Amino acid sequence: MANFDSERKKRLFKELIKELEEVDKLIKINKIEERELKTFVEFPEGINRISADDLIELNKKLDEGVKYIKLIFNELEGNTKILNTHTEILNKQMEILKYQNKLLEKLDKKLEMHTKILEKMDKNLDNLEKGQNEVIKVLNEIKEILKNNYKELRWRLWTQRFLF
Repeated sequence: MANFDSERKKRLFKELIKELEEVDKLIKINKIEERELKTFVEFPEGINRISADDLIELNKKLDEGVKYIKLIFNELEGNTKILNTHTEILNKQMEILKYQNKLLEKLDKKLEMHTKILEKMDKNLDNLEKGQNEVIKVLNEIKEILKNNYKELRWRLWTQRFLF
């Protein structure tokens, strides 16, 4: 923030601000806004209100502000490095997850194949059970026939004994 008592000083101030952007690549000025403030603005510790009649004093205050901005950017740069490291870790984890996904897809295909085999075996067991039931039925019929034949044979033998 700056106060000016002449248009010339205001213009010089804007030019100085733009030169800072050219000198230091960390500084990026998107917009210089002009308006009158009717209230007191409290600045963070170490930063004073920028208002001066003298360009040297103004430059000192701007330099102090730039120092704080550089500190902020250094902090941001450190955080960016941490974020980049986390991004690398996440990318590696993503690769691992993709590999695990491929393995799971292969296992899924094998599971489908085993499921089909088990379904065929289940059908075969059903057919075998039906076949066994048919065999048991036939064997029971044979048993009845043999049983009846046995009774008849006994009866014949018994009656023949008395006939002789």
